[in-house]
Amino acid sequence: MPSHTQHAHYPPDKRPGCGGIALMLGIMAVLSIALILVITHNDPARDANQRLVKSGPLAVNALRAGDCVHLDSRTEIDGLTALPCAEPHSAQVITTGSLPEGEYPGTTAIASMVDNRCAAAFDRALQGNLAYDVLTFAPTDLAWHDRGYSCLVVRTDGSDIIGDVALVTG
Repeated sequence: MPSHTQHAHYPPDKRPGCGGIALMLGIMAVLSIALILVITHNDPARDANQRLVKSGPLAVNALRAGDCVHLDSRTEIDGLTALPCAEPHSAQVITTGSLPEGEYPGTTAIASMVDNRCAAAFDRALQGNLAYDVLTFAPTDLAWHDRGYSCLVVRTDGSDIIGDVALVTG
């Protein structure tokens, strides 16, 4: 009875299972690159003035003043699709900005800062038009590193907007 276990020694290119692992890693690399290309080429197209000319998914932190979007919900932002303003849309961005650097001040302080900025932008853009209301996107503690916020207008009756509402930049 042997006192130790013997191991088979194979040359590096002849080990059992190595070809399958290498093939799997190669497939995973190709799929990862393809996914990156789909994500980066799926952004909505913009013209020379940076206005949307083609629909597509858009991250909240990529919103720009004047962007028109379709929201799946007014409380969840996972379903954000940007589209040209000539198409029916549920909201339009009237301004975006960044909150001051520093430690995360808490949900209440963030809401107050963003609400004040968005109310001022709404008053400048729509001068108190009662057919519209303000919808805000503000950073959470998990997204505080970005500090970006967006102010959007929606119709108070929930109907779609067609065309471009007044625009505020800054």
